[in-house]
Amino acid sequence: MDSSPSHKAFAEKLGVTFPLLSDIHRHVSALYNVLIKDEGISARATFIVDKGGIIRYQLVTDLDIRRDVNEFLRIAEALEKQQKG
Repeated sequence: MDSSPSHKAFAEKLGVTFPLLSDIHRHVSALYNVLIKDEGISARATFIVDKGGIIRYQLVTDLDIRRDVNEFLRIAEALEKQQKG
């Protein structure tokens, strides 16, 4: 749900070259069933989607659980290598 400028700063800081989705209007959160409607926020969720639109990895946790960005980058790199064969 972070804004595009927030994602841009995050990507630049970590050297991420793949696109990140901003869901400021919460449409994708609703489609992926992670929107907490009563609070107007989404659960803490990360999805890695390939170029064909297939979800290759997902993690959904409670809001107070921190995520390891380096682990997500490792998973994204491993998935990319796997798809290249």
